[in-house]
Formats: sequence, structure tokens, C-alpha cells
Amino acid sequence: MVNYEKEGSIKPLTEKKSEGNFITVECLLAFDKDEDKGRVLTLMRKFSSMVRFAYKRLMEGAERKELKKLLSRKYGINARYSDGAILLAQQVLESCVERGQNPKKLVFGSRELFEKLKKKTLSR
Repeated sequence: MVNYEKEGSIKPLTEKKSEGNFITVECLLAFDKDEDKGRVLTLMRKFSSMVRFAYKRLMEGAERKELKKLLSRKYGINARYSDGAILLAQQVLESCVERGQNPKKLVFGSRELFEKLKKKTLSR
């Protein structure tokens, strides 16, 4: 996918260390082929969808072990990605609770989507 040996193919823009389980590295990826870029975008979309799905199931009280199996089967992806999505969903849920926000009113997506929901031009 990405040629790591190529000078400057990955350029870290920022690195954020958190107290939780994730280290976020923001960078630009350079792809040799459009096909590779498409695969990465598909994987990113699947992962985002998995996080949203896991969040909803955690809100319903699903067990982590069963949720991990369900995500792997539903999205056709390995358990490591499923586990990462569950961890991220748990952190988002815990964050909402800590800040005293209603976890049911969380909006996944862009600022534009949030604004449309506020104006009631988009249904949940």
C-alpha cells in the first residue's frame, strides 16, 4: 500500500498522546496507486461504522466478548480492528458520562451533519 522506504511518504503533522489506550498521529499518506487509496478509505469507513455500531450496542448493554465476535462477522474484519472499535466506543461513552452529557444525543460525523440536525432538516 504505502512505500515506507520512499523519502517523505509519511509526514507526521502532529502527535497527540492521551492517557487512554490510543496515541493519535495525524499525517499525510502518499499512495502510488489509486487502488491503494481506495482500500484505505474503505477500511476507514468500515472502522468508523464499527465504532458507531459498537457504541449503540454498548448503550443497549451488550457484552464486550459477544460484541467483538458480532463486529468481526458483520464487517468481515479481524478481531483486532473489532477490539479497537469497541475500545474507542467505550471511551466516547465514558467521556459523555464524565462530562454529564446525554450519551443518547451523541452525533457521529461532521460539524455540517450536526448543524443539519440542529436545524431539524435531517432526521436521526
